[in-house]
Amino acid sequence: MNLFLLNRNVEITIPESLLITLVAIAIIIGILAVIMFLVWLMPRVLNGLDFLKGKTNKAFENVKAKSKKSKNENADVQKAALVEEIVESGDLAVGSAGKIKLHNVSEKDAAMVMAITAHKLQKPINELRFISIKEIEK
Repeated sequence: MNLFLLNRNVEITIPESLLITLVAIAIIIGILAVIMFLVWLMPRVLNGLDFLKGKTNKAFENVKAKSKKSKNENADVQKAALVEEIVESGDLAVGSAGKIKLHNVSEKDAAMVMAITAHKLQKPINELRFISIKEIEK
């Protein structure tokens, strides 16, 4: 049997070919064991990196909160200036969002609609602004 192309004078016996086969099988099994170890290791490494994900999420939330806070501060300054201007003119009460136009609705029903809307939106009623409330008849 002549398996080696470089040296044509080499004759391999059956025990030698069995030994070569066993070495090749051992190499293949070793490579499969390394792959199996890597597959076992990957989820553990990724789960170990979850603590970094939590930290980055916290940092991202902090940045968002600071950005929102600065926007809120600008909005608060604008609101304060607007309230001060309205109070000086004497038209509306402090904290008021303006006048509401009621179309065929009593004040009691309008208050109920505003309360239900605030409850459904899960927002404080003082953060909502109602421009007009109109009864729709079928």
